[in-house]
Amino acid sequence: MVKLTASASSNAKLPEGIKVTFNPRKGVVPFGSTMNIFTATALMPGKYSLLIVGMSRDMKQTANYTLNVQSQGPVEPKPA
Repeated sequence: MVKLTASASSNAKLPEGIKVTFNPRKGVVPFGSTMNIFTATALMPGKYSLLIVGMSRDMKQTANYTLNVQSQGPVEPKPA
């Protein structure tokens, strides 16, 4: 059974405003999983390093990702 987790690249907790989910979160090899990344609207623009880990009793695989958050820009008011 392999379990998937996400953290900051320093193995710390993900920054406030970033949430990563996996579906399914664990399974028996070989299996596929979909990773979704959600960000809060208040998240500051910038580059965030993520570490994805797949771990079982006798195996560990890692993958590094960079999440590039860009400014939304000004929002134009809609006419009434």
